[in-house]
Amino acid sequence: MNHSNDVNSERIAGVAGIVSVVTSALGTFIVGAPPAADATMEKIRAYYAHHRTELLVQMLLLAVGAIALIMFVGGLRSYLRRHESAGNLSGSMFGAGITVAILVLVGLFLEIGLIYRAAPAADDVLLRAFFDALTTGAVFFAFPIALYVGAATVVAKQTGALPNVIVWIGVITVIGNLAAASQLFVDSGPWTPGGSATFIPFLLLAIWEVAVAVSMIRRPSVAVDAP
Repeated sequence: MNHSNDVNSERIAGVAGIVSVVTSALGTFIVGAPPAADATMEKIRAYYAHHRTELLVQMLLLAVGAIALIMFVGGLRSYLRRHESAGNLSGSMFGAGITVAILVLVGLFLEIGLIYRAAPAADDVLLRAFFDALTTGAVFFAFPIALYVGAATVVAKQTGALPNVIVWIGVITVIGNLAAASQLFVDSGPWTPGGSATFIPFLLLAIWEVAVAVSMIRRPSVAVDAP
């Protein structure tokens, strides 16, 4: 009975993973492309002035996505732990996944300050500081994402907990997100923080999460035999 309940909970977590990706994607694209880190102050102010309602809806969607991510990560930990004998890597995956969700929520706290106070009235120095904290700070998502996906990928490779194709998607996702850290050294162009190409690492993460979530829904986990 307990095993059956755990499997059902993991399937619910898989659904939460898909909800997280869908709501986060909607939140990301509902406003359109935000200014890049090299944008002028006029462009930044115009963006927040003209998209205030859309930005507030975006924040709600991203908040729902972060909560759904926490549910997904909790279920994924249970799913992987059932296959892993020691549980160290599944624990690392859980901690890193929760960190990603917390960073999303912290970013929303900063953005609400931009929407309500800094963008309409702040001087250029303060507005730029807030904006850069959001835009350039997003680069540091790369490290907890790499640990989150990487730890799950290693467990899946060692135990067969997930299909091999998901293992390879995980490897590509880790490499792509670690490569995203190079944005810190780019001052302009599509690879500057917030630029048109910087969505790629997050797209890889979304593909991996959907693949894992579908596997959790369709493929019941099996308890590890006691040594």
